[in-house]
Amino acid sequence: MVEKSNNWAACIVYYNDLSSLNNLLNDLDEQELKPQKVYICDNNSSIPPTINNINLDIEIYKMSENKGFGAAANQAVKLAENNGLNNYILFSQDVRIHQLDATKKLVNALNAGSFITFPTMVNRNNGKVFSNGGGINFLTGKIYLYTRINFRKKIWADGSCLAFTKEVFQKTNGFDEEYFMYFEDVDFCYRAKSSGVELKHVPVRSSQTPNGPSPYLRSKNSVKFAKKTKLKWFLAIVVKRNFLGALKSILTLDLKGAKDRISGIGSGLRQNVKK
Repeated sequence: MVEKSNNWAACIVYYNDLSSLNNLLNDLDEQELKPQKVYICDNNSSIPPTINNINLDIEIYKMSENKGFGAAANQAVKLAENNGLNNYILFSQDVRIHQLDATKKLVNALNAGSFITFPTMVNRNNGKVFSNGGGINFLTGKIYLYTRINFRKKIWADGSCLAFTKEVFQKTNGFDEEYFMYFEDVDFCYRAKSSGVELKHVPVRSSQTPNGPSPYLRSKNSVKFAKKTKLKWFLAIVVKRNFLGALKSILTLDLKGAKDRISGIGSGLRQNVKK
């Protein structure tokens, strides 16, 4: 049994955006509950993460190559785990934290049970909420984020700002690194929930400038995820949704998008599903 504590590590995935990284570090430095340590995993950037005037204990680990979000997230969390920290908040480099008690509330909520906790996420481009946790419709194949607060149980949450414990990380064996980008958060949360972990929304706000996956990655990763669930109907309907997306691209004369969708379906069906 892991002892409950409010000590926590900030685990940041970084790639070539120094200005955003320093904004996030400044936000962390202003929090009521600061991280005991910050682990920045640099995905082999050409712009190194130089840090100035930040009063935080920071360790930077540079990957030998860009292996994607999941691989960098796993590396950052393992560094924190190896140094005896049990609570983690995973961040994308471009996240901003808008309440001084945000990390305190996210971490304290972890101690209330076996949870993954997450904030409301706001799009900085337009000020609109884009995530209050996510759902999966296993009948229609739709994988989506809630934009309004509701009391329906969440199945996943945006990985750009996600809090979890060492226990949850070990239960899931971390993020599946074969996604490279997008859907690794869906997969991680789904596996955690399948092992008895609940997702808990915490009413604090963070923001980001979200960019969705390309047509290729959307098809490939959604099909890979559906395949991993071992639910044959769900896989069939997710493949169908992606074929319909390809058809829509053809009708709008986006032939490249259609080709990428179809190519992504094939890649997703061939993907390794060992985790």
